[in-house]
Amino acid sequence: MPRGDKQQIMNYNITIPSNAALDEFTNCVKPMNEKRLLLTMESVHLAALRDALLPRLISGELSVADLGDAK
Repeated sequence: MPRGDKQQIMNYNITIPSNAALDEFTNCVKPMNEKRLLLTMESVHLAALRDALLPRLISGELSVADLGDAK
């Protein structure tokens, strides 16, 4: 992979957002990030349930009707 010229990279202009802009961005993104975390945790939980139940369903040890009674 070719390397960039360090001197050229040092001369790149970058924009640093104000604290107000950062706060606004954080307020926008935080709920999405929290939702993503909840959905990730739910996905892990559902995968664990699948991994625990599927072998029992396939073997006949457990029936789908049995799962309905578990509510």
